[in-house]
Amino acid sequence: MQDGGTVVQINDFATLNTQGKIGNPPDSASFTRSSGRHKLGSGIWIRENWGNFEFDYLYSDGMHLLPTEQNPDNKHLQRLRSLIKENITLDINVEGPLTVSVRRFKGDQRLVLHLVNYDYDHIQDIFTPSGPVMIEINKQGLEINKAVLYDIENRLVEEIPFEEKGDKIVLTIANVEVYSIIELK
Repeated sequence: MQDGGTVVQINDFATLNTQGKIGNPPDSASFTRSSGRHKLGSGIWIRENWGNFEFDYLYSDGMHLLPTEQNPDNKHLQRLRSLIKENITLDINVEGPLTVSVRRFKGDQRLVLHLVNYDYDHIQDIFTPSGPVMIEINKQGLEINKAVLYDIENRLVEEIPFEEKGDKIVLTIANVEVYSIIELK
């Protein structure tokens, strides 16, 4: 933090010590307990008080909600997304269902994206396809000439269109059933 960066703290998350009491580190105690934007060296600490955020969003009737059961319109989730977009520059942005996770791996000549859809009904043993997923990723200095989608479930390998926006690549895939790979090279 002293050299830059941004921390977004919700409620007392990550400020409790091993005894479950609020810690009191001398360099951060003044703002880890008060809402708003705080300066720490060259960095920014944003502290928001959302009341019962975790239980409101992740639990119902004492049961943990699966990603497919969580409400994407939840006001806390929308606020968190806004905070991230307003204050943190991400290497990758994903617009799509909450059940789709995207990881990126950079090599010397390419970027590889792994997409996993967690929308799984364990009783019927089926996945619900995700629908469209838009991905915006920093090129990280690479020259990208093509994007190849490897759709594992459908045994499909195809080149897909993408758009360059400055130092970013933007692409949309129609669907993720369980697992797909996108190679940008």
